[in-house]
Amino acid sequence: TTIGNITGLEGSFVLRNIATGNHILIVSYIGYTSIRQEIKIDSATQLISLSMHMVQNTNELSEITIEGVEDKSTELS
Repeated sequence: TTIGNITGLEGSFVLRNIATGNHILIVSYIGYTSIRQEIKIDSATQLISLSMHMVQNTNELSEITIEGVEDKSTELS
């Protein structure tokens, strides 16, 4: 499925009405390595508590170039 959600300030979230079976939970945040966790939902499952620690992604750009062009089309430029 493509069920999504966002977390609260402390990282908690709730997903409701998940079909029974095995699912992959993907946790992602910009600047951090995504986490993939397999979870199993059966008819008796009411609450799953998971603790995850995200690791900062250390990929760095070697160089960045910023270029600009002056807009001379108005007197305000």
